[in-house]
Parts: sequence; C-alpha cells; structure tokens
Amino acid sequence: MLGQPSSPILAQAEQAIQAKIPQQLQNEFQSILKAGLTIMQAPQLAQTMKHRLMSDTNPIKTAGEGAARMMAEINKQGGNIFSNPQYGPLAMPCALMFAYEYLDMSSKVGKIQITPQVLSHTVQSVGHAMLPLFGVTPDKMHSMIAQAHAQKSQSAISQNGIIGAQTQGA
Repeated sequence: MLGQPSSPILAQAEQAIQAKIPQQLQNEFQSILKAGLTIMQAPQLAQTMKHRLMSDTNPIKTAGEGAARMMAEINKQGGNIFSNPQYGPLAMPCALMFAYEYLDMSSKVGKIQITPQVLSHTVQSVGHAMLPLFGVTPDKMHSMIAQAHAQKSQSAISQNGIIGAQTQGA
C-alpha cells in the first residue's frame, strides 16, 4: 500500500484483495485507502503507531483493532459512508488492507513473521473487530449463526425428503 510490502505473502494477499474489487468500485476503494493512509501518516498518529509497534505483544490483535478504528474514523469523517450500498462492500477489504499495512510495519521491526496462518488469524481479528462498527454484537452474531445453521439443516432435510421420495418411487 505505502510501497512494496516486505513479505511476498503479504504482497500476494494485498493483490488478491485489490483484484476482487469490481472495476466500478476501484475509485471508491482507492479513495478510502488514501483517506486511511492520510490519517495514518498524520504526525500525531504516526508517533502513536511507532510507540505501539515497539511495545506490541500481539500484532495480529492490534492490527485488527487498529483497522476497525481506522474504518470507524473514515466512516465518521465521511458522514457514515459505509451505510451507503456503494461503499458498504468496501469496508472489509479496506480494513484488511490497513491491517496488512500494520503487519508489514510490525514485520519490519521484527515483531512478527508473516505467514499464511498470520494472515488467516488477522482476517479473523479484523472481522471480529469490525462487527461493532456495523452494529453487530457477539450475541447477535451467535444468533445469526444459529439461525443460518437451522436454515441449512431445514434445507438439507427438505432436499433429502425430495430425494428420498424420488428413490422410493423408482
């Protein structure tokens, strides 16, 4: 994002995110990234980030939480832009890009080694930290998951019932 990531794994992950952004949303995606980088490079925040980098004991969690805070700030400064259907789908990809930027900085100071597992855990950390931005509490998420499982089970039962009836008639 700010340059070439220090890790080929990170570079590949960032390229994969960018490749998944539909062409018609590329300008918005780049605008959000530019806004975030402007915030990250502000002298006050840059000092805070340098201090945090040096004392960080859990870069994955910090990356996720920092990305969510960044997205909340961009959302606030943009007048709740992520409630707009045009920008909403860009929230998670942008948050991941910011988290990966933090991981890259952490890697450069020797706090973490970038591996596929680190990226996987970072995606989970970002997702968990982003939920409150969209008004999803852990209880609400558990309820949504339970409901999805119930619907999936009901669908499987319905499909098996149809298949069972077809095989019995054959």
